[in-house]
Order: sequence, then structure tokens, then C-alpha cells
Amino acid sequence: MKKIKVGVSKIDITPSSSVPLGGYLERTSLSIGVHDPLYVRSLAIDDGEKTVAIISLDLLAVDRKMVEEVREDIEETTGIDKENVMVAATHTHAGPDGIFRDTIFPSRSDPNEKLISTLKTKINQSILNAVEKMRTAEVRIGKVIVEGASANRRVKNGPVDKQLISIRFDNNDGKLISAIINFACHPTVLDASNLLISADYPGYAMSLIEKAKSNSVPLFLNSAAGDISTRYVRRESSFSEAERIGNIVGAYALVAIEKSEKIEIDEIKVNKKDMELHVRRFPSDEKINSMISQVKATYMALKKRKSSPADLRRVTVIYEALKGLKEYLNRLRPLERKTVKIEIQIITFGDNIAIVGVPGELFAEIGMKIKENSPFETTIIAGYANGYIGYIPTPETYESLSYESAIAIIDKDSSQKLYNSIIDFLRNI
Repeated sequence: MKKIKVGVSKIDITPSSSVPLGGYLERTSLSIGVHDPLYVRSLAIDDGEKTVAIISLDLLAVDRKMVEEVREDIEETTGIDKENVMVAATHTHAGPDGIFRDTIFPSRSDPNEKLISTLKTKINQSILNAVEKMRTAEVRIGKVIVEGASANRRVKNGPVDKQLISIRFDNNDGKLISAIINFACHPTVLDASNLLISADYPGYAMSLIEKAKSNSVPLFLNSAAGDISTRYVRRESSFSEAERIGNIVGAYALVAIEKSEKIEIDEIKVNKKDMELHVRRFPSDEKINSMISQVKATYMALKKRKSSPADLRRVTVIYEALKGLKEYLNRLRPLERKTVKIEIQIITFGDNIAIVGVPGELFAEIGMKIKENSPFETTIIAGYANGYIGYIPTPETYESLSYESAIAIIDKDSSQKLYNSIIDFLRNI
């Protein structure tokens, strides 16, 4: 078996000045400060023949233009083949807006070129640091079911993937160098009223691991979290609640790390392919106005029945989505039925592990189906990776009025097309 080498690094990427915050269409104010820092966490893995880089960013998302530029920079400065680089976001809704330049997904902010340039520089430096720190490592896999941290936000008691997967990397002394932590849940404990920069619950989860395992740098890869959030399990929207949820996820992650089993890896491979998805047909202006009226009536009825804040939130986000859709319709209508090109990247560790990079927000049902039917022993869905096309709902979602169906950009057959493509890709690697 080959000797695997691993290096890891993290660098603060918190904006140095006030910026628009991404993730909530109803929030228009700039940030007023920093509650906790944002990081780029980079992992370099070498199998003796090639080096693979996995990058996790405390950002809402990354567009494909930034990914391609980051890959070019990394290849130039480190020699790592650009094809072997994965760039993913944690999807915090308390990070900077203004980093999209080529996504079709709506953004209220113009590109902040200074911020983008700084981000690219720091990402490149983090990989350089990781490569310099590479040393022989053992690889272990751990899995655990997380309770109390996530739920289906669209349908009460709907599908939810509670599995947390840990890929652990130990040095020769058995001490943790890094761990890839994969879990599906929106980092939206902090709501639209928050104006402080924060990594939300994933930041607290990673911090807990770092405190328990000194000198380690874990990476968070969000999974198929399109319809999964803390809405029905959180007690409030506050930093103390983000910390509570983060500590739950972090504690379960530590259990998975401790219970992990050693695996032997003969080779690391990276495969990627492009595919095209159709942009949907959007409702007419009259239909959208009718939907808005329907949502208002539903909200008033729920309020009259003194429904829970979570149920009220489920309706208010639909209203915000429809308002946002109206705002961007002039930009979106010319794209109807045209195609958008996306990249699917799969990193495999022998026959044991496959990490599937998806540039959007897969619904949990689809993610679980991929994991169940994958030929690999362990399959990780890395959502928000290598680009961003927004929500990737199930076809049935488009038949009902929800936040995700209202704001989705791609056609309703996209998730099935994507599932078929990924499973075929996994089976033929």
C-alpha cells in the first residue's frame, strides 16, 4: 500500500471592512462588525504520484469563475494539477456578498473585486502552507447519526440525512492532523436581522474539534442540505444558539473521529466532467402576484392560529423568495430553456471513499439516494463545491409552493438528470 502524506492549513479570510452580507434576500444593510472570524481551511493529500487539494471556505458559495482562477493559481505556485483541486463553501449566511461574477443565481451586490482578489491570494497561500506541512498519515473513517441539530425545513418530518461522516488523518504518533467533517444542514441559525460576520454553527463545530484535538485543523464540507436546516430544532436565532448547535455537531464529530476505523488506500484519483442543465420557465408576473397573495393569506391564517415561529418562518421565506424572483425576472427571463454548464468532480480514495462535488444545494432525498446506490463503501456529498447554481430540488417540489421551488433556477428534471449522471459516473470510475 502507498504511503499517504497530508498537510493542512487555515488562514483568516474575514473582510477587513463593512460589506454586504449574503444569503438573505430581505437583508439590505451592510455588516456592522465581526462576531467570529471566517477561514479558508485547506487540505493537501499526496499518494506518492499526485497531490489533491480540498479547500473549505466560510462563505455562502463560490462561483465557477473564482474556482477556475484559484485552480490556475494553485497549479502555478505549487505544481498541483488544477484538475485535482476542489473548492467548496460551508454556506454560512453571515459571510460577505459580492463574490459572484458568473453565476446565474441572483445577487444584490456587484462584484467586490478587491475582496475577490484578497480571497484568491489567501486561498493560494493556505494551499502553499498545507503542502509545506505534508507528512505521512494514516486514514480512518468514522460515521455517526447526529440528533438534535437538523430537520427538513420544508416538510415537517420530511427526509433528513442525519449521518455525519469523518475522514480522519493521523500522524505517525496517532495524533490528529485533520479530519474532513461531512454533514448536511444549512448554516442559518443566525437570521436576516444579524449584521455581524460569522461562520455560524460550522465555525463553532470546527472550533470545538480544534480545542479537543490540539494542533489539528478540521475541514467542514456541507452535504446535500438544500431542504435541511435548524428551523425545527433551534430555540432561537442567536450566537449562543449557533454555538449550541455547533457544539452538538462538533461533539458528534469527535465521536465519529474517535470511533473511526483504519483503511488502506492504494491510490487517490480525481475525475470530473461537465454536464448541462436547463434553466426553468418562470411564472408569469400575474402568477407571481397571485402566489404572493396566497402566501400573505396563509401567513395571516397561521398567525391567527398562533402557529410556531418556525411555521411562520416557513411562510415568510416564501414571500421573500417571490419578491426576489420579481426583482430579478428581467434578468432571468432571457435565460429560460437555455442551458447552464456545471462540473461534477469526484475524488476517490481507493475503493473505500468517494467525495462527490456538486455545485449547488441538493435536496437530502437525492443525496441519500446517491450514497445508498454508490458502489463505494463511503460516499460523501460535497455541496456548494466548484460553482453554484442554487437549489436542486426533487421534481415533486416544483408542484408545491415553497421557498426552494420559488427560487430554484434550474428545470424540475435537473435533480433526476444529475442523480443518473453521478451514479453512472461513480460506477464507471
